[in-house]
Amino acid sequence: MPFLLRRNTFNAAIEKGIMFEINYSSAIIDEKKRKVVYQNAIQIIKQLRAKNVIISSNIKDILFHRSPNEVIILYN
Repeated sequence: MPFLLRRNTFNAAIEKGIMFEINYSSAIIDEKKRKVVYQNAIQIIKQLRAKNVIISSNIKDILFHRSPNEVIILYN
């Protein structure tokens, strides 16, 4: 992300019941985007303390789908 999100922003969003979705499809398909996707995801997960976070694939090709355990490993 071209900007840093502050804890107050996340807290206000959580109070309003807003969920954050992290889409990992571009990280799997395009190696150039992988580092950026991971850095952004880790920043969001740390700020939210893993609350109100949904991790999704949005992948249409069955070969790129991952099991839940593999997705967890992606962000460890």
